[in-house]
Amino acid sequence: MARPKRTPRDKSHLTLDDAALAAAIEAAMLDSTAPRFEPGKRRRIARIGYGQQGVVRRRGNTWRVQYRGEPDEHGRRKQHSVRLGFIDDMNLEQARAVAVRVLESNAPARIAPGTSCLWEDWVDRFVALYLPMLRRSSQESAGSIIRVHLRKEFAGRLLHDVTPGRVQTLLAKWKLQGVAASTIRARYSVLCRLLGQAAFLGLSAHVPDAKQVRLPRSDAVDLRRRNRAFSTDELDKILEAAEEPWLTLFKIMGFAGLRIGEALGLRWNDINLDTGRMRIVRQAVAGRETALKTDSSMADRAIPPALLEHLRGFRAQHGGAAEGFLFPSPVKAGPRHASGVRKRHLAPLLKRLGVTGRSSHAFRHWLGVTAAREGTPIPALQQVLRHRDRRSTEIYTTLSTADADAALARATSRYVRGARKVLSAPEKRNDDETEDSE
Repeated sequence: MARPKRTPRDKSHLTLDDAALAAAIEAAMLDSTAPRFEPGKRRRIARIGYGQQGVVRRRGNTWRVQYRGEPDEHGRRKQHSVRLGFIDDMNLEQARAVAVRVLESNAPARIAPGTSCLWEDWVDRFVALYLPMLRRSSQESAGSIIRVHLRKEFAGRLLHDVTPGRVQTLLAKWKLQGVAASTIRARYSVLCRLLGQAAFLGLSAHVPDAKQVRLPRSDAVDLRRRNRAFSTDELDKILEAAEEPWLTLFKIMGFAGLRIGEALGLRWNDINLDTGRMRIVRQAVAGRETALKTDSSMADRAIPPALLEHLRGFRAQHGGAAEGFLFPSPVKAGPRHASGVRKRHLAPLLKRLGVTGRSSHAFRHWLGVTAAREGTPIPALQQVLRHRDRRSTEIYTTLSTADADAALARATSRYVRGARKVLSAPEKRNDDETEDSE
């Protein structure tokens, strides 16, 4: 009985205007999923390319892979069997890995017509259709990585030729060029996003996984100070040396625990100077208003009394419309650019005061660390800092260098007191032994 032909799935939800990519999705929508590997059943290796798979079997004391070759003139596919190795030399998983290489060389993968395209064409399609779907901050970073690094690395190749092996070679190349491990991970994340979206649309793209690609790890010794919070003395010096409007900005970040983007995104109608309440509903990214980092970041908070009095004086001195920003851009309508504030105002101030290894987030960290030292419970601190994950809040409970030194001194003093008793005990035992001997 003839097997019924498979029909393509409905793709009416796709709105691609490129005929070539639309045809690629049409062909890739065919249901050609390989069966899962389950213990006790036939040991099937992973699918290689389009519809190509084999079976790893044990024959005597050897492992063999069986697969069918290309159809002949009569449409028949001859079965082949290749020895992989001896059972004493490899286990099943190793035999399956060898079988994948054997099939790649003996039975090249067949790519269905229309399921691949030039790498540059797919990158342009991704940038035009899918990159704008990301947050604005992610658009800038991902777009820069794609434009500067990823587009040129595989230029001239087809999409299905971007294999995990070539990806691993690219990572090794960046590592030899001296690129930091964290930077390589960021670029690899964007590359996986590109390949993952292509695979989701049914194109012949290889999405690397953790078993296929090894990311570099940094061996450099980081001698920088790990404490990310200002000390109270440092905060006092910063507030004493800062000028307006940066004094108000630094106080809002420190006393209210706002991120710099959230503070720059504040409007005067978000602050009620009569009731002493503050709404946090937006942030400023790259000089533009956008949504907050997470839903839990949105809040309505009481303004600390010291900050409230300062805001009233700042409002009386600088004025501004109710819908206006507290820190408007002097160049165009909208909020200030966070990177400009860091580079032109905060960084020079910290350098002049001799404060190193800190960023604008150190104001927020000061509030979290200070509250944790005062014994604020973790759930309450999580609400104050507006964290979605408790693990983010637990970072602020880490002991500072001074706290660790004090704890070490207390532990050492207990040991010294105990050691004195131990050192004095043998003299007493010797006296007892002398009396017994007499």
